[in-house]
Amino acid sequence: MDNWLSGRSAKMSDIIIYGFFGEDEAQRNFLAKYLAQCFPDRFVEDETFRWRIKVRGRDQVDAFLPEALLQKAIFRLEFLFVGRDVDTAHEPTIQLRRNTFEKICKDHQPVVLMLPVQCIEHWLWYIKRRHEEPGKKSLLESQPRSLAKQAVYGGCNSKCRYAAIA
Repeated sequence: MDNWLSGRSAKMSDIIIYGFFGEDEAQRNFLAKYLAQCFPDRFVEDETFRWRIKVRGRDQVDAFLPEALLQKAIFRLEFLFVGRDVDTAHEPTIQLRRNTFEKICKDHQPVVLMLPVQCIEHWLWYIKRRHEEPGKKSLLESQPRSLAKQAVYGGCNSKCRYAAIA
């Protein structure tokens, strides 16, 4: 992504309009936090695209990816981020999913694939930790999923989870 950003024409706006197409709000939330920390004031999500094409779960991501790519063109998005859980560290499984998506997306670049191999809450926990305790280094991915969710969402039920980290 850094290479793409550095190669952009000076005539283009400094603001990059992107769309997110993925399994759940936790992935979208992670992306927004990541972009804000790594590229402050550069990325803005197209809210209309967000509500135009919404899916839940990996099967719907797989099935509706071609439609999301069509909508990317219609909305003239500069970037499309695609989030799809892999939930395994098994390299052949990850590579198969990546190859499949790259083939589907090859004519619609730039598309950034987000293929988490564990629950996204671990990555949200890293962002939260970096914000609350800068410089503290510890491995969080070995912690149980339930502990990651507790650290990120606190005592919230599923309805307030996404507001808690927004």
